[in-house]
Amino acid sequence: MKNNLLIIFCFLLFASQMVYAQDYFEGKVTYDISYEPIHPNATVEFLEENYGVKEILYYKKGHYKKIRLNRLNDTISILVYSPKKNTTYGTHISVRDTLMVYGSDDNIMLSYKEKNLGKVSVNDFETYSIQYVFDYKQEFDLGGNKKSEKTYCFSENFPIKHKWHKNQKDGFYNKIIKKNPYLILKVVDNDFYIKIETKVAVSVERIKVDKNTFNIDSSLPVKHI
Repeated sequence: MKNNLLIIFCFLLFASQMVYAQDYFEGKVTYDISYEPIHPNATVEFLEENYGVKEILYYKKGHYKKIRLNRLNDTISILVYSPKKNTTYGTHISVRDTLMVYGSDDNIMLSYKEKNLGKVSVNDFETYSIQYVFDYKQEFDLGGNKKSEKTYCFSENFPIKHKWHKNQKDGFYNKIIKKNPYLILKVVDNDFYIKIETKVAVSVERIKVDKNTFNIDSSLPVKHI
């Protein structure tokens, strides 16, 4: 009987260690970005200059920093998310001297539907693809359009802890990541008004990310969005 209890205890101990030792992703991802203009006044050149052609993502325990670059490798924008404060901080070339602060409550989107599109290979990475269609609240009607669409390709090779994003309600991200707790390697974002943006991971590096990477410039004047 004692031997049986010892075996059970050792098994439970081993299982608990496996859970706590899960290798959640930490590192750097580089994405290429391309555009298909929708609005008649939008051009590829305009979109590239204002939204960038490359994105560098640094990720660590729910903290992330996204840096967008143009074709000259000049910085277009920076976004930093703090899970502890549940707040996103951003800068853009159009307002260089201002730190924009975004809350993570969703005051724009009303609901969403999802559709499983199956397995997709993203630059030799195996992923599965889900399309999300979001309905806007009427007061946020964009150019007569009340919806947007995003397709995410999730990679089970790079798990993340969904609890790190449990309060990130904008775009229903907390619910999406709870069901799909993995790094997103491809995004097709259609706003049905200005553009279709496609973002594809071209490299994924598991590296230790210094916590200072997510520091913000507190000397800038702040504008709450």
